[in-house]
Amino acid sequence: MPLSALGALLATVGLWLSLLRGGARIGFPIAGGATCLLALAVGWTSTHAVIDMLTRDRTSPTNQKPLDPTATQHEDAWIDGFAGVKQGDASIRILNAHVGKVPLASYRGNGTSRHEFFVVQIQIANTSGSRKIDYSSWAHDADLSDEFGNTYRYMDPGYGTSIDGQLSGEAIYPGQSVEDLLAYEPPVATATEVRLELPAKNFGGTGKLRLKLPRDRFSDR
Repeated sequence: MPLSALGALLATVGLWLSLLRGGARIGFPIAGGATCLLALAVGWTSTHAVIDMLTRDRTSPTNQKPLDPTATQHEDAWIDGFAGVKQGDASIRILNAHVGKVPLASYRGNGTSRHEFFVVQIQIANTSGSRKIDYSSWAHDADLSDEFGNTYRYMDPGYGTSIDGQLSGEAIYPGQSVEDLLAYEPPVATATEVRLELPAKNFGGTGKLRLKLPRDRFSDR
């Protein structure tokens, strides 16, 4: 484009000199000037077309990364666990939550824990009519906390002992459901609710399920 502008300037000078000489060879500067002006027009149009294309690409929604809904969830996103939540073919609901002794099973026989723990009974149902769900227990994957930011550790029943009613994994066929038992340290007395985070990968889903369990919904058992 700079050379085209210079050519147009020289063509103007040539045209002026030709007029001073009575119009001799006036065709050359006219032709040169027209060519330079055409080149300027083409260059200007092409440059703006490229700039417009680059701007469109930079702002196009297809080039922007989708937001991760789990990364922007607020406290309001916690769902009542007793009402339940559904993702894909899986429906998850809290059946019971209470503070008490945990049923245990071992090679020595059945019994209960020495201390009390917070016990959550959770149901996982398959609402599909044709696909099974391969469920892996949340026994050591789900995180429990409260509104004060306290976190609670999983119960470790000890070597050779398991929590009676706790699954390791289960194939859930269409229209069927299973129940799993989770046990944690008991929440502090001033907590009005506890919050359970369940990785959806345990049933083939994505992200996390965030369930809140109000203390006034805990059972006495």
